[in-house]
Amino acid sequence: MEELKGLTERDAEVCAKYKANVAGDATELWFESPEMAGMPASFLKHRVDGSSGKVKVTLSYPDIIPVMGSCEVESTRKAVVEARERAYGENLELMAEGVALRKRMAELLGYPSWAHFVIETRMAGTPEAVEEFLGKLKELARKGSEKDIEDLRAAKKEHKAKLGELVDGEEVVIEAWDTSFYSNYILKRDYGVDTEVVREFFPLDHVVETTLQIYQELLGLVFVELPSGSFSRWHKDVRLFLVNDAASGTRTGHFYLDLHPRQGKYSHAAIFHLLKRHRDQTAVDAMMCNLPAPSADGTPALLRHGDVVTFFHEFGHIMHGLCAEGDGNATRFAKCPRDFVEAPSQMLENWCWQPQVLRRLSKHYKSGEPLPDTLREALVAAKNVHEAMGMMRQLYLATLDLTIHSAAPPTSGTGLQELVDRLRPEITGIRNPKDANMLRSFGHLMNQYSAAYYGYLWAEVISADMFATRFEADCMSKEAGMDYRKMVLAPGGTGKIMDHLKAFLGGRAPTQEPFLRSRAII
Repeated sequence: MEELKGLTERDAEVCAKYKANVAGDATELWFESPEMAGMPASFLKHRVDGSSGKVKVTLSYPDIIPVMGSCEVESTRKAVVEARERAYGENLELMAEGVALRKRMAELLGYPSWAHFVIETRMAGTPEAVEEFLGKLKELARKGSEKDIEDLRAAKKEHKAKLGELVDGEEVVIEAWDTSFYSNYILKRDYGVDTEVVREFFPLDHVVETTLQIYQELLGLVFVELPSGSFSRWHKDVRLFLVNDAASGTRTGHFYLDLHPRQGKYSHAAIFHLLKRHRDQTAVDAMMCNLPAPSADGTPALLRHGDVVTFFHEFGHIMHGLCAEGDGNATRFAKCPRDFVEAPSQMLENWCWQPQVLRRLSKHYKSGEPLPDTLREALVAAKNVHEAMGMMRQLYLATLDLTIHSAAPPTSGTGLQELVDRLRPEITGIRNPKDANMLRSFGHLMNQYSAAYYGYLWAEVISADMFATRFEADCMSKEAGMDYRKMVLAPGGTGKIMDHLKAFLGGRAPTQEPFLRSRAII
């Protein structure tokens, strides 16, 4: 037991160091103005150095996502990808150490691998069941993904020809830094969806306010924001809300919102349970995001539709934490299976594609008008463009996670590099850039998602069936919303999740068909 304790403590130290390296990264890339061709003026305005005229790009999401999606200069996109996947100090070695520590812990507990130990208490039950699940999805998505990549390749060839950069006889290849740009290129060319135009209809303040309104209506809750200065907080931008049940007025809990990036902050989107329900103590959760902040001159922060979906998703986790009921949820033993916990929030992502909700969520930052019907219809029509390619990326990440937590994982940073160099092209069809490794910043595998990343896809099967069965006909149904709160959210981590799901779905277990249909795979 002493060895196990030491291994656990060392794993916590390694994970903390890894996360600190990501949060504390101060990488700055500087580009000449022509190297930023295609970037909107709104992006460049606050990133241009007044003396040199160069443009600063960091590795934070509000910088890299727009660059990867809009910059027409391939060398710039390549530089950003290579910088991001080579940064963060010794994180690859820390990942290797964490993997080795978990493997030894599993051995001491009598398991052949960390994956066997972790998955035993999950819905999947065994790594073999997960491998079968992932394998079937790979076969279903492979042909579509190959077609998606060929579409991108044709778009890249067309684009290079327009720029006068296409060389006769040149083999045009889709690289890791091309996928976002040419997906957006096709969305604009074939569907009339310009992400920069769409952003103008999603000012952050309006999206946040409306999202909170929708959740209150759907779940029968009332949110009250506490005045600034009336509560303790870790940063001046943090907001705090009280949550009450609408019918009884009973306090349900509190949640914090911390929405913008800053040096040293957690660099992804996630929620954290600060306090669990216990007797008179109600739950307290915090949402961490890295959404763009308003400009110093008062220009509102504008969100991509994908950011809107992310916010809606993460807030679903807040509701899952706060709506859990009963003393059974007061203990650390009350936990949803990791391969279910994403399902409630994934289901709620569907609201961001419904016409009635899009009309409410959108409000042009100048005119105040909602998203025009033609643009909304185009956005919805393009929802599943390159979906198979996106699924293959998720399957790659899940397979990578399962492999490094298997019975024979890589034992060094070099081994992890060799694994990524092999698996990425094998599954996604896109080669890994030289010396690049996303395991340097794949923080999920250095927290509760180790040997559990497959849960995103596993849970999405469940979420698709919940939406199709109970909400597709009327996503704002108060009856379905209250059933969802009481049957799915309220049990929290108590009881058997399949029993709760069967009750919500009218007595049957979830099936894969709604998921495959929602992803346009069948």
